[in-house]
This record gives sequence, structure tokens and C-alpha cells, in this order.
Amino acid sequence: MKTVYTFFSYLLFRFFIQKTICLELNIGKIADYSSGSSQVTVKKTTELQNLYTHKFSNPVLLKDIYNGKERLYFDPLLVSDQLLLSASVVWSFETPSIIQLNLEQSSVLLINEKESLDVQAIFSKKLVTNIKPRIHSDIDAIVDIDLSNIADYDSNNSKVYVTNLKFSEDRFKRYTLRNYNLESTRLGKILYNNTELKTKFENDVKRSTESNLDIPYKNNVYSILVYSYNDFPLLIEFLYTFDKRQFYGYTPEEKWHHVYFPAFHDPSFLDFLYDKLNYYACKNGFKYTINVALVTTESDHAYNIDNYCVESDIVETTQNSLKASFFQNDKFKTAGYGCVEHTASNGKKFFVDHLMHNSTVIQLKDTPKVIKSVRVYQHLNHEPYLMVFVDYLNKLYHYKFQNGEWKDGDNIILLLDKTSLYEKSLVTSVLASATPSTLSESNYEHQPNEVNVLLENSTPLQSSGFKCYSHSIQPNGSSESLQLRVLVPTSAEAGKYTEISFYNDDKTKRDFIYYLKASGNDNNNKLYTYYSAPGNQLDARPMLLCYGGEAYRPHSLDKYFEEWVRVSSISHCEALVSGSEVNKLIETLVQVSELLNPVNIKLSGQAPYTVHTFNGTPVQNVVSKTAGTSVTGCKFCYDKYVHTAKQGYRLGNVSYDASCIKFGTNERDAKCISATIAVNPYTTASEVVTYYFKDDADFSVPLLVAVKNDNSYRPYYILKSNTGPAKLYQKVDEQIDLANFEALGEKLNQIRYDCRVRWEYYYHKKYEKGLFWQVLDYTSSRELIKEFSKEQAHSELTDKNNELLIKLLRTLESKHCDPERNIQVNIDYAKWVEVEDLSVDDEAMKYITDPFRIIVMDNVPYPIDTFKKDRETEKHRTLNKIEFDTDYHRSYYHMKWDYARNAKDNVLYAQTNPGYAFNRLKHHRYDLYTFPAGVYPHRVEWYMREANTYDIVILVFTNTLFVYKFRIINTSRTWNNDTFKYCLSRYDYFFVGVEPVVPNNRQEEYSRYCERIKFINKLDFDSSVPTRPRKSREASNYLHE
Repeated sequence: MKTVYTFFSYLLFRFFIQKTICLELNIGKIADYSSGSSQVTVKKTTELQNLYTHKFSNPVLLKDIYNGKERLYFDPLLVSDQLLLSASVVWSFETPSIIQLNLEQSSVLLINEKESLDVQAIFSKKLVTNIKPRIHSDIDAIVDIDLSNIADYDSNNSKVYVTNLKFSEDRFKRYTLRNYNLESTRLGKILYNNTELKTKFENDVKRSTESNLDIPYKNNVYSILVYSYNDFPLLIEFLYTFDKRQFYGYTPEEKWHHVYFPAFHDPSFLDFLYDKLNYYACKNGFKYTINVALVTTESDHAYNIDNYCVESDIVETTQNSLKASFFQNDKFKTAGYGCVEHTASNGKKFFVDHLMHNSTVIQLKDTPKVIKSVRVYQHLNHEPYLMVFVDYLNKLYHYKFQNGEWKDGDNIILLLDKTSLYEKSLVTSVLASATPSTLSESNYEHQPNEVNVLLENSTPLQSSGFKCYSHSIQPNGSSESLQLRVLVPTSAEAGKYTEISFYNDDKTKRDFIYYLKASGNDNNNKLYTYYSAPGNQLDARPMLLCYGGEAYRPHSLDKYFEEWVRVSSISHCEALVSGSEVNKLIETLVQVSELLNPVNIKLSGQAPYTVHTFNGTPVQNVVSKTAGTSVTGCKFCYDKYVHTAKQGYRLGNVSYDASCIKFGTNERDAKCISATIAVNPYTTASEVVTYYFKDDADFSVPLLVAVKNDNSYRPYYILKSNTGPAKLYQKVDEQIDLANFEALGEKLNQIRYDCRVRWEYYYHKKYEKGLFWQVLDYTSSRELIKEFSKEQAHSELTDKNNELLIKLLRTLESKHCDPERNIQVNIDYAKWVEVEDLSVDDEAMKYITDPFRIIVMDNVPYPIDTFKKDRETEKHRTLNKIEFDTDYHRSYYHMKWDYARNAKDNVLYAQTNPGYAFNRLKHHRYDLYTFPAGVYPHRVEWYMREANTYDIVILVFTNTLFVYKFRIINTSRTWNNDTFKYCLSRYDYFFVGVEPVVPNNRQEEYSRYCERIKFINKLDFDSSVPTRPRKSREASNYLHE
């Protein structure tokens, strides 16, 4: 079996799985069975009678694999970190032979070797693992691995995929791990900041020489893992096979050097790796310690302190150079306290695993992984009592000396969705399953025993349909620093909470909220939460929070549970009763309401649709339809759709799919259409109504949008531009009567007409060098006919005064509102279009999947690479392009070729191996044709006439799924079955033209693909199955008749 490879996924994910059912999989079962408390359903497929699928009611942890009563050996490391979703078993000769385990993050393919299961491959996304040794081919592209690139990048015209991985244990959190994929490329240079990595060779005892790092057996490397601190590489792991790898570490003295590691599956591997990373981080100057007893009044006091780098049983002493600055804010200055801020002298960011108080070692829990500075606050007697770590995001971590020990900073948890009193016991139970999981490990010593939540009285808010609740924060005991951590229920299920991250107004920097003891009496320390409450019915989703004069709102609907940004226009948090502050607050609440309650007018039908999910409950709008009458002789040819919000919710921005539709004079200054009435008090429309043409099956053109307020429809919006989802409307600030079908129908007809309604146009060949075009304008019931010659086709057809014809020739670029628009073309005009212009666009390619199977000579199915596949190949590796000569084909080692047995030596073919494509066609060393860029043949057939082997027809199967036809002739003659659409003479051969292939399946999609190609290229051919015989001998006779 061909070796397939994927990178070891179990390093990436959970180290252990809690509360999971363990299962014993029995591959010998062909009927339902039970394993422990799990019921296993075994299903036999109808397509392959020997394939059985084992399905479970819930994901399970795989414990063992059995064949009947016999337990089979397999490596448990392959599945120990992931849940098993299902398993597939292929039976052969009454034996379960091939097993595929479908896991959460990967899929494992096993072969049953009677007493054990042999691993053949592990599949995952971008990561690969060699299970067995593999050497890269000489044709694989060579790429340079630059460790300073932390995202995908290009090297030597090939893509290098870079993937961020997760460690299996939390203790590695200060380090980063990245994978550089070499699945289909060969390793070239190894760089960091565009400089090749160096190593040292000892020439003698007194002297050493630097040289470029040389990796042994580099053609066997399929993946490189890089362990870094703050993006500086400390350790590199080169992977050859699943259990064969080499490690290299870096120190300033030794440069990059080989490091011996225990085997990956050795129980000591992770401990060894952790100690090595700490050692190399220390040796490269990232691990610091400070003297917390240092006292200074200077602004720039330099000092050195010993630190220790530990490797196995060896301890190396190194020195940290620091700068201590006297740091005082007004609060501590008035109290007589001082503070010393410690930073690295070179400005480098660092981490600590211990601190020094004179000769005493202090070890703290959960210090930041990347530190900018450490502030030490001291009493009058210069004894430190508080330390504050400032991380790279400017988040503060507090450690207070209390009862003879240092305790890490405390937190207060607030449940933002609560509208009544909640107790500490509820917070404790929420933290057990909250996201991130590290929340439960933090310190909550000062969590209030209860948080009282009260409704604030504010008439302006209530009149606009909003409410405000206040959370009274009264910490349990006193503390110098308490971080407020805010949780909201997730969308997944009721009772599951997640923590919100806060950012500044442009989302460029993280914000953190701290308890403000100085903001007033503890009994009056409140966090305010705002909700939408239309009709006094509360929408349970918090929309805005405000504390200490700073307000935050959701950044977007899809990031509601994760990212909230500061609202700079709000500086007062209390629910005020009047003034400009109230107006700013209400305006913000309206904006958030519009964001959280989109009205998707593309959706249709009679059922509710979900716009958001909160606490396991869907937020839905209801859409109802009133159908128009039939199109033939209809009086009103439009369908009406009415969108309403469910009770307790409001309607927001009107959208088409994910984009809001806008009104204005241009795209740049346009504003989203909203269901909110922009007056004070702000109210929401009770309905949003839209009209579509009755036969607009794709709902592509919403012609008119109206909002209902106070039993009238005002304003309404008419479509002016329909360029995909980004639609532009004109606002009409008048009332419209939707019950007056005659007037409404005329208005909708006018909108359709203004957007260019239905055209049909034809080209007709009248005589050899002349043709005429015919235009049917269905709007005005006109027929336009004009005759012109071949020469005029290149002049008058583009005459700037011939506006109507210009519109016709630019059909694809026009903005059409009517999806019924039907363009039919009899394209004799294509006679004058060079076939080199043949193009395939994304619209055409969406009908084709890879691999696409076609029928070739002798009715053989052949999988051919398509334009889409070749284009993707060229993005990440080199597609080897070669020329092909029909007379000298035997000399090409990278082609498959053979004689067609049915026609002996008169019919032959050649086809490319994977990774190759023809780009130039030759015959007897004579250049026949160079194919346009991106169009590559993958198979060539040539048919020689039995009576005269100099007469040859060549069929070239290209990635466009069209067959290019060439005829090489010795004498001038005609043929009965000649389909020469393009008789462009090229010396002694004719370029015949193109015809479609014969698909093996997907005939309907392929037919649509052909029609698209005909349309955009103005090609004239019959897109049905070619009538040429499929047998090689009969085909040869047919082509030469």
C-alpha cells in the first residue's frame, strides 16, 4: 500500500479526557452489539457488500480492539488523546482486513495482521506523519525554511505551510510550537531572519570554526517542529518517521548543536522536553530573576543578579542585567509608600520562575509567560508587600504578601446575564465547566458571597425599549487588586459560560477591568448592564456593560461571546434621566440592537429562521409569504415576504446573507437599512416587507423593501444597483400603500425595467462573409435587426455611438436585476474569435469536481486533472510542464504510453504521470501548437490512416475538459466526418478546434459547464456526446473518411 503520512496529532490536543465512556471495539461483529454501557450500531453498506460501519450514540474513548474474542495489539498512543467518532471495517475472504478509525482530529488506517494491527497511515489537516521511511523524489521542489515566518509563505515558487500547534500540558504555555510542512517539498536552507543557521566545529582544543548547519539525510525530512519563546527559536525537531527524529538546540556559545532526546513514546519525554526548553530559554537570556529587596530613589539604577540555568544535573550560573526605577503614583506617594519597577536593561521581554529577596528564593504561581516589567511595592520599612507583573498586553498580575506567604492576584466573577441576586455557590458551579478551563484554577478568595442585581429606573431607556440592571460589587474582605472577569452564557447549551475579552475601541489592544475601590463606597460600587426590552419583554442577551466610566459592547455578532470593544463616546455608567449622555447611551444601544437582530431578506418560506443563539436558545425571526399570480397574463407578478420578530426581540439591520443592504448615492457613503426608527424615543418596526419577482427562484433581486411603523409602511427603499450581496437602494421617505396592487405593480415593473429587464439576442450567418444580429426587447416588445460584415464586426460592433449593441456585447459585465434574463446566441461570430482566448472561470469550474473521469479510446474510464486541480497544484508546488512529440514519445520516462491493441500500430496514446503536464505539442520535431497559459494536456491520442500513415488526426485531452483536435495532411482533400470549425492553416496541418469530452459520470453538471464555456468564449460546438466511435479502429476509420 502506498505510504500516506500525517503528523502525530496526539501531541496537539488534550492530555487526558474526563467523564468519557471507554469502549472495546469488536471488528469481528457484523451486527449490532454492546460494549460496556455503549450500544454499537453496525451498518452494512449497499454499494460495497463487504464494508461495515460501527457507529456509537456518543463519542467514546477507545480502550481495546477485538476480533471476536481475540484481543488485537495496537499502539494506544495513536488514540489516547482523542475520542472515537466511528469505525469502518472492510472484510476480505471472511476476515476483517482493513480498519479505519475516525477520530476527532485525525483518521487512522490499520491493517489486520492476525495478532496485531499494523498502522498504514494517519490522516489529519495540514500535518503529516511518515509511518514508514520515505525519501523525497528529485523532482520535488526545494524550499527554504525561515523560522522567522510564523504563517504560510512562499519559497522558490512553492508554498510552505506553517501551523501553530498546542502543547498537551499547561506547563508549556510560555512556549510556542510550530510545524513547517515538508510533505511534498524538499528541505533546502534553514534560516532565521533571512540568515542561515550556524553551528560550530571544534578544530582543536583552542579553536572552533562556524559553518552553516547541515542536517543529515535532509531528503528524508517531512516535517520540522520549532519550539520558541516570544518567537525566538530555542529548539528544532526534524522528523524523518513516526519514531525517528533529531533535535537541535541553540546557545550563543555553541550555536546550533545536536541534542540527544529519549524516544517520543518514553514516559520521560515530556519532562525532558520541558527541562530542555527552560534551559535554552535561560541560556538565551529570556529567563530572569529580580531582587525584590532592592531599594532605590533613582530613575535609572542598573544592577546585575545571578541566575541559574539547569540542564540535567548541571547548574550553570548566568547574570541578568536589569534596570531599577523609582516608581510612584499619587495614591502611594500620599500614603508614604514607594515602588521600584524592574525591567531588562536591553528592553527584552522575559519570564521568571523564581525571585530573590536577598538570599531567599521566592516562587510564585502562574506568572505571565511574557513580562515587560515587575513592580515591587514596599512599606516604610522597605519590606515588600505587593508585586505587580506587567505582561506584553499590559495586563497586571498581582501578588500580595499575606500571612507569611505570597498569594497571587484575586479575581471577582460576574455573570453578566443575571437580572436578580446570585450567590457564590452558583459562580463556583459555573466555573467547573466554563471556557477557558483555566478559569477554575484562578484565585477567588474575595469573591462576594452574593451579588445583588437590581433594575435601575430610567424613563428615557424604557421609552426606547431598553432596560438597565446594576451588579453591586462588595468583595469578601479587602484586597489591593481585584480583576473583574465577566462571563456570559454560550450558544452551545444552557448553563455553559464563557469569558469575554475586552479591547480598546479599534480592537488593537487588550483591556482589563479592575475593581475600583477608590470609585466610592463599596456599597455603591456597581457594574451596569443594558438589555433590549421591546414591549417590556426582556431579551436575555446583554448588549452593553459599563464600569468606572468605561463602556464595552460586542464587536460583531459572530464574536459576541468573545470580543467586546470600548465605546469611547460613553463616560458615565449610571442610568441617567436626561442630557446628552443619555442620548449617546441610547444611540449606542440602538446600534448594538441592530447588530444583534439582523433581518435576512434572502431567506424565504413560512418557517422561523435563527439569527443568533444564546444560552442554548435560538433568537428567531418569522417570515411569511404572499404569492403573486401566474406570470402568463398576470396582474401582479410579485411575491411578498413579511419578516417579524418573535416576542421579546426586535428587528435590526436588513441584510442579504451576511451583508447589510444599504441606501445612499454611492457605496462609499451608504448606510445600512435598519428596522429602527431614528427618532427619540427609538422604536423598532413591527414588520420588514420585501418583494421579489415571482420567478426569481434564487431570491437574487429584492426589488423593494419597506418597514412598518404605526400601521403604515414608511419609509421604503427601491433597488438601484444589484452587484451581488452589496446591493444599493434609494430611500423614499413617504408612505406606500401595499394593498394597492395596481399602483404597486407598476412601481415594481418600473424598478425591474430600470435595472435592464429581459433581452434575447441572436447572431445569424447570412452568407460567407456576412452576418446579421437580431435583438428581441421583451420590455418594449421591439425587434431590432442589423446586418454587418466581418470587417464591420471589429469596428461597428464597438462603435461608441452604437449604444444598444455595446450593451449586448457587454452582457456579462452588465448589472441585471431580472434572473429570468435569458441570453441565446447562435455564434457564427465565433468564427472570428481566436481559440487561444479560451478561458475557464470560477463560475464554470464550480460544476466540476476532482478527479473528473472521462471516457477515452476503447471505452476506458480515465481520471483527468482539471484546470482547477492544476491551478491549485501550481499554488503550492511546481507543476512540471513538458513538451510532447508524437514521433518520439518512447523517450519520455515521465509519461505512460502504450499501443492500442485493437488497432495495432495505427492508434497510439500517451498520458502524463502525476505532477506533470504537456505544454507544447510536436510532430516529427515540428512545433504544432503551444497551449495557452494554464491550459495543459494530460493525454494525447493519435490516429493514423491505414492507407497512408502520414495522414494523422491528433486528439489532445486538456485540463479544460475539452479535446483539442489537429489534422496533419499530406495532400489536399475533404472528409465526410469533418467538424472543422476553425480551419486555421498552419503550414501542413490544420488546427481543427475543440469538442467536449465524454464524461463517465456527472453528465448534468458537465453539460452546464460546457454551456458556460460556450457562453464566455463564444465557441460554436455541439455540447452533447460526440458521435465519434469509441473503439480505436472504428474511430480511426471514422476520422479519416
